[in-house]
Amino acid sequence: MKISIKTAMSAIAVALSLGYAPAVSPLAYELPLSDYAETILETDEEELFFLGADYYAPTGTDVVETAMHYIGRPYLWGSTGPLSFDCSGFTSFVFKLNDYHIARNSRMQFGDGYPVSRYDLEPGDLVFFGSPGGDPSTIGHVGIVVQPLDDGNFLFIHSSSSKGVHIDEIAETNYFQIRFVGARRIVY
Repeated sequence: MKISIKTAMSAIAVALSLGYAPAVSPLAYELPLSDYAETILETDEEELFFLGADYYAPTGTDVVETAMHYIGRPYLWGSTGPLSFDCSGFTSFVFKLNDYHIARNSRMQFGDGYPVSRYDLEPGDLVFFGSPGGDPSTIGHVGIVVQPLDDGNFLFIHSSSSKGVHIDEIAETNYFQIRFVGARRIVY
């Protein structure tokens, strides 16, 4: 694929502003940036994505696909991955891999994004749990919606102290059903 020097320059500028060091620095060869841009004129779209020229905003489905790669990882309180996770460490890690930065703990994550009804959930939404009765001041657990189901039910992926990262269906476990507090949409 051929791209213009202007596009290549934009890609370089974005990459540098994001902290990506180019594989071959224009400074290493004492080239003006415009000459360096010519060295990446023939590239593929995947490289351009990494450089940021054609930024792709990850979707909720992308968030879920990322989360699925960590099924089976153990729970460890205070851990933010990638070898183990607590619940909010898992959600913050997965969202960060998708260029969304959310708070580190579940109670603070409940303030990120915007609220959505459990009847309007989409893949990638965060779901929160607390004490029985669903009092927001008791939030202590968070997961990511994998798939909304009928009647406000949903599949969600989370890191629990008993099973590590896995998927549950809210309707199949009374534990989470009575502790549901609310949901937030980060990806929109």
